[in-house]
Amino acid sequence: MSRHASMAILATFMLFSVPISGCLGFMESDYAPSSQDDPCDAAPGSEECLEFELRPQDCSVMEIFDGGICRGLNAPDELDYGISSAKFYVGIEIDRYTPSFIGDGPDVWLASPKLPEGLVLDSETGVLSGTPVQSGASVYTIVASNPAGSSSTDIFMEITIEPPSDLQYDSSELICTSGQQCSLPHPDVVGAQPMQWTSQPPLPEGFSFDDSGSITGSSTIQASTDHVIRASNEAGISSTTVRITIVPTTPLDFVYPDSPIEYAVGDLIEIVPRPNPGDGIEWTVTPMLPEGIHIDNEGIVRGNANTTFQWSQYKITASNSQGSSQGTILIRVTDVAPISIGYPESNLLLRVGVPMVGMSPTTLSVVDHWSIEPNLPSGISINSLTGEISGTPASVSDSREYTVTASNSGGSTSATIYIEVKIQPPSAIQWHFFEMPLRVNTQV
Repeated sequence: MSRHASMAILATFMLFSVPISGCLGFMESDYAPSSQDDPCDAAPGSEECLEFELRPQDCSVMEIFDGGICRGLNAPDELDYGISSAKFYVGIEIDRYTPSFIGDGPDVWLASPKLPEGLVLDSETGVLSGTPVQSGASVYTIVASNPAGSSSTDIFMEITIEPPSDLQYDSSELICTSGQQCSLPHPDVVGAQPMQWTSQPPLPEGFSFDDSGSITGSSTIQASTDHVIRASNEAGISSTTVRITIVPTTPLDFVYPDSPIEYAVGDLIEIVPRPNPGDGIEWTVTPMLPEGIHIDNEGIVRGNANTTFQWSQYKITASNSQGSSQGTILIRVTDVAPISIGYPESNLLLRVGVPMVGMSPTTLSVVDHWSIEPNLPSGISINSLTGEISGTPASVSDSREYTVTASNSGGSTSATIYIEVKIQPPSAIQWHFFEMPLRVNTQV
């Protein structure tokens, strides 16, 4: 095929595919080659008749090399970043925003006004990226252009500090022992510092927040309360719920230092444990305490001794939700010791063989047993239950001191009496005759 025919075909293709451009300027002249005067027919090896091949550098500034030809450059259009507004946070790297457009690629990217400090518009790709460093809000116009024209889009950018979010403690419950320091480590939270920390209802008395949101303190008020914890800054609030529970200490070991202890009927009883085993204690006693005696909520054994009983041991248990401890008491209740006993007569004169009138003691006390020292004269005895002295003396006994003792479980008391036993005096003397004649100087 001749060079003329090839050029005719290429010209026809370019006329229908691309706008007429500078690289085809020879088509714009009035010259119309003719097969009759084509110089290449006569000298096909000349430089002018060599076949011409387009290169990118052959295109003008208003053209672009595309598919082996230089076609007219199209201006960018419909520039879009996928957003019309965006909120960014100081110190937080933004997502990379890549623009889209139709037309040929821009070779200049501009933003007006100047982007916030820390944000960058890539001069080659138009990608928006970076980390803002200062708060602010404004509409920014981004322009993409090439020699054929330009396209722009507006984006409203608001830059603030990051509000708190995703507030969460490692544990949703803080369990503390009464009177002991405890803490809940600082929570995980997203957002700009510093933050303010509040609780609703307020934290228990003795507890507080530190700057990181850690909760620390101590309390002796045993309770379990739910608290809504809020972390806030000027940009917003995030919250979570924490339960704070104050539990009692494990009961301490304790003793009743006054034990063993003895009381008399009617005495006021008060036996105190040492040391106090703690707060929130439940007290139990095994076996059950005698009537009139009880244990109060401080572990003190109280009451009045109404009846007597012998030495008895009681196991006392102090318990709460955390454990227990035990102590014992050993007590007994006795009668009131007898006082002020006496007999109607303290000096007795008895006659051998003559029954004496029984003599009973007087007393206001309860007496379990009566005894006398030394032994009474033969024939006389004392009733060990009533204290009555009675009997018939069997022999003479000089006057002697005797000690009578009245006793019960509470003690004893005594009184002194004197007893003498003599023979009976003569009585009913008489003669056989009431008159007897006698002679003077005559022996009878």
